[in-house]
Amino acid sequence: MNIPVKNTLSESLNVFFRALLEKNIVEALAVPQALFDGKTFSLTLVKDPEKITHAQPFLPVLMNNGAEALASLTATGISGKVGAVMRSCEIRATVELAKFNQVKLENILFIGVDCLGTMENEDFVRYITDKEFVPEAYLKGLLEGKESIPVRQACRVCPYPVPAHAEIRLGFIGTDPEKYLTVEASEELTAALGLVGVASNVERENAVSLIVKARTEARDRFLKDMKDRFKSIDGMLGEFARCKRCYNCRTQCPICFCNECIFLTKVFDHESADYLRWAKRKGALRLPYDTLLFHLTRLNHMATSCVGCGQCSSACPNGLPVFELFQYVGEEVQKLFEYVPGARVEDTPPVSTFREKELEAL
Repeated sequence: MNIPVKNTLSESLNVFFRALLEKNIVEALAVPQALFDGKTFSLTLVKDPEKITHAQPFLPVLMNNGAEALASLTATGISGKVGAVMRSCEIRATVELAKFNQVKLENILFIGVDCLGTMENEDFVRYITDKEFVPEAYLKGLLEGKESIPVRQACRVCPYPVPAHAEIRLGFIGTDPEKYLTVEASEELTAALGLVGVASNVERENAVSLIVKARTEARDRFLKDMKDRFKSIDGMLGEFARCKRCYNCRTQCPICFCNECIFLTKVFDHESADYLRWAKRKGALRLPYDTLLFHLTRLNHMATSCVGCGQCSSACPNGLPVFELFQYVGEEVQKLFEYVPGARVEDTPPVSTFREKELEAL
């Protein structure tokens, strides 16, 4: 099915998203919108259809992974469904959180959107400030190879431009976004929304396949590079020497949800004399202490569940390769357990599964 773009892309999307509320398909809608000066775009929770005025789900910016917001909206129970307009990494993170009882999927209707990557927030602000920015022209230029943007590392190696697990999918890949968008949904939903048109799009399928192929190849090269980069403890120590233990990566990770984090307890509040004793034994002691232990502990907890959204590295004030390490180790661990985080709702995370003969061959 297609949505014709009338006047502007944003206006057409506003009409589509308002219909979800007006036709009572969802009780509320979490949708990315422009805020204030039009340079800030964030997930907004909307109840009044008339408050959907600047919907922009395709822009190359991701303030936060929306999975954490859906946990807040559904974890303790609500009566209806919240529509969630999200990218692939956000949906997969939400699915993963549901397996740990942090999200109630029965209260969510996913509206997945195509994504060809996002910029760091500061890069995006500069990008739209330095030029007259028209979203539909930007998307068309991106598809035609005429638009070049500084995409985050996590997005450059993401093989999921089109989300799974979405009851409704909105797409611009394989279209002319100045003229129309594609919509994929069940017959029931398309009828409720009054959508008519072509049910399949061969051009879109071919375009998506080419992007997935290119991204998969880029990911393979990336993982090979990471194997050399993290091949020793000394190498890892060097990579993470700039860590100041601010915990921004933990805070921004949508999967790292423990209410009582060991690093926020007294466990790592050492006695003052311990530092002097350790310094005497080693000759010199790096401060703050335990920084690599922090990352390795998180890695141990997260290796099977990391969906690769890259919010950890984006949040780091010192540019540490947190995403890179988690993806490299995660790839190996996930292969070992034959598990892909966020891929299937019914899969049980390895950290919560006990198998008596697991890993015996090792």
